[in-house]
Amino acid sequence: MRALYNDRDIFFLLSWPDYSHSIRQAGSWERVHVGAQFGKAATEAQDKWERFGDEDALSWVWNLDATALSQSGALNHIHLQDAKTQAGKLDRWYWAAGSTGPLRLLLDQHLAADGVHDDSGTSFLIPNYTEVDDPATPLNEALYPVFMPRPDLTQRKIPKIFAMRGEKPILLYYHSEVTGFDLALIDREAKLPGYVFSEAAAGSVIDVEVGSFHDAEAETWTLELRRQRVTDTPQEDVQFRDLSRAYEFAIGVFDNTPIDGSFSQAYRLTFAQ
Repeated sequence: MRALYNDRDIFFLLSWPDYSHSIRQAGSWERVHVGAQFGKAATEAQDKWERFGDEDALSWVWNLDATALSQSGALNHIHLQDAKTQAGKLDRWYWAAGSTGPLRLLLDQHLAADGVHDDSGTSFLIPNYTEVDDPATPLNEALYPVFMPRPDLTQRKIPKIFAMRGEKPILLYYHSEVTGFDLALIDREAKLPGYVFSEAAAGSVIDVEVGSFHDAEAETWTLELRRQRVTDTPQEDVQFRDLSRAYEFAIGVFDNTPIDGSFSQAYRLTFAQ
């Protein structure tokens, strides 16, 4: 890992091994056929939408005012989605290859005793799922997509944003490019993302910009991050104002799974002057 800074910004460059290049959003949707039940012939009602996939991810945690990471015994747990602290707060930068990578951003979050929270502002991620049953769908499934691409958009070959895996694009959509999910209109072979992207993202949640690249030959991910050294939300963000102090952090990386990752020990960032 390398880092540099100027009067305004701090930059990081880091790489880690990952051969799989998993960029499909976690929780993406596919239509599956469950077959005949109770000896009856298969019907359209026995097709349903299910969520699949996980993606490569990175979690970078900075200590704000919590117990020292080197003494907390929680170096593995703090990178998981259900993480929480015993006391105090941690600043977490969460990057996911399919969900945040295409927008060259990450989710700026914070951890407290009551769990993980996105920082203040408007996130760029809008979940494409609901647990509220819709009696209008014949699938009789409580969990189903909320959005699908607008019918006029499907006449184009590709939306504004997409991710490439090999020669096949994974289609992603801004909120302006989708409409409400309609079983009668959706293509049976369509694959829908787990999230759509908001064009109105703003605030502390998008403080960190990220460029990412997967090298298939070297089997590595490389990320370059940039953030202002000092932000307007010190209650949520680590502040790199004092160049004489050390800043404690830890990193976790995930290979196509949200659970089993590789986790670093606690490190301390110091500034050369």
